[in-house]
Amino acid sequence: PEYDCKTPDTGMNPVTRQQVITTLNANRHYLATGRVRITPFSSQNFPPAADMLMMNYDCDLEKQASRRNPCDRIPPRTKFDNLEMNYGYVKARRTYNGGDAAQLGWWSTHMSNDKFKGNTPRKEDFKMIPFFL
Repeated sequence: PEYDCKTPDTGMNPVTRQQVITTLNANRHYLATGRVRITPFSSQNFPPAADMLMMNYDCDLEKQASRRNPCDRIPPRTKFDNLEMNYGYVKARRTYNGGDAAQLGWWSTHMSNDKFKGNTPRKEDFKMIPFFL
């Protein structure tokens, strides 16, 4: 895959893009193979996925995202009632750690909000797959 998007002013670089996709696909693999607990204190795991494909990085989506929102600071998200805007903030000492921190935050928020119930993507959601800047 090509990770040199040449998108100015996003703060992303080829190493960070590759790290984001590698971490995302590793986490999806654990979920797809039924190795993720339903809750942190449960002995029960989510069932294996029927057909969960690996994700690829999309430079065109990066360009769209950089133009779409000025990324003004807004209050932390605590629930998923505004599906038009999916955002979150992370703190990381190094840029390449940001993808790990973002995914951990996303996962933790979903686990504390009805454990993924009602969050199954619909066809019209596919264009809104979470994107990291």
